[in-house]
Amino acid sequence: MKRSPAAGRQLSFHATLENWAEGMDYCAIPVPAAITQALGTKGPVLVMAHVNDSEPFQVSLFPVGGGQHYIRIKAKVRQETKTKTGDRIRVRITVLDRADVTIPEDLMSALGAEGVTEAFRSLPPGKQQFIIRRIDDVSRPETRERRIQEAVEAAHRRREATVPPIPAPKNQNLDVPSATAAFYEVLSDQLSREPGVESGSRSKKGFGAGALKVNGKIFAMVSNRGALVVKLPAGRVSALVDAAVGVPFDPGHGRRMKEWIELDGAPSEQWTSLAREALSFVGRRPA
Repeated sequence: MKRSPAAGRQLSFHATLENWAEGMDYCAIPVPAAITQALGTKGPVLVMAHVNDSEPFQVSLFPVGGGQHYIRIKAKVRQETKTKTGDRIRVRITVLDRADVTIPEDLMSALGAEGVTEAFRSLPPGKQQFIIRRIDDVSRPETRERRIQEAVEAAHRRREATVPPIPAPKNQNLDVPSATAAFYEVLSDQLSREPGVESGSRSKKGFGAGALKVNGKIFAMVSNRGALVVKLPAGRVSALVDAAVGVPFDPGHGRRMKEWIELDGAPSEQWTSLAREALSFVGRRPA
């Protein structure tokens, strides 16, 4: 059995729900040998399943050796169908194409709000399916929201891994303010292409002049000392200060801002990473 199962193929069978892992809430059903034979593979098979009259749910038939598959039936489905260990249940499956990923509406909305939909879609289909199953498997709204946020963060990491870093100025003889200005010009040009990002007027004076904003909120700027300043969570700023990456930013009134850090030294790849991190942080915050 070496061929891949045909997407769209529908099969049904009856099986007994088993407590598959002693001491754990892990119930599964054995897939009859005739079904495995019809699928034509001993490997994992992604399917859309129904148990009795349940809502459809996505799951993988997982191999256990000897040419046999099992299907895990999670607590959410067992509760919906009022089934328990030892019950005989009816199962209907439709084979899915792993490359055909359907993104739930709430996840799609969260990805779109941060401009990382394409980054998420660029993940391998299997990775996308895994993330989506983790979201769909939960019943508590707060857990679902947390896993959606984890998916958004995975998309941000994907984008950052595939976008080349903004180069530091080639002229290494520039003083720090001039080097920062040159770096910031390139940074502004590149990040201004991101959804919701705009660069303020550099002809204005005062706090935020020439700042980079996302959805109208500042996330990066150049201080009057000619240093790059970015906005990050207070705990992250504290850690960076401890690592001697920069100092808490003081806009001039003698009170340092706990969510702003003024970076030390000359432009580097780390500055690029921190600017993108600031964009992600500020872009996620409610207005």
